[in-house]
Amino acid sequence: MKTEPRRKERAMKSPEEMKSLLDRMAVGHLAMTTEEGPYVVPVNYLFAEGCIYLHSGPKGRKIELLRKDPRVCFLVDEPGPQVRWDKGCGISQIYESVMCFGRAEFVEGVEEKKRILEMMVRKFLPSVSPF
Repeated sequence: MKTEPRRKERAMKSPEEMKSLLDRMAVGHLAMTTEEGPYVVPVNYLFAEGCIYLHSGPKGRKIELLRKDPRVCFLVDEPGPQVRWDKGCGISQIYESVMCFGRAEFVEGVEEKKRILEMMVRKFLPSVSPF
């Protein structure tokens, strides 16, 4: 699902800008569907090979919801300064954000899990060898 930004003058200009934001941020927000409505949790993640990988324990509300309905929305944002703006109330918040829609899939293979975890550890702790 691709949507056009309301404020085109503020939209990221290229896929490389979006990838850069996904690469440099540490926390994103994962939105899922419940019978009561939306459920959003902050998560550490890795953007690699065109996928967003999350690390999680094997149980909990998030896992239950993803197994029941794998449709997700993932948001990463980086706030910038507040600035004067010649419209509305006279100020505006500058930020960058990427919003992705998709379906969650669980990585099942031990070797694949290990490979992804190694990449994730290198992202967050580049001087530490995980294995």
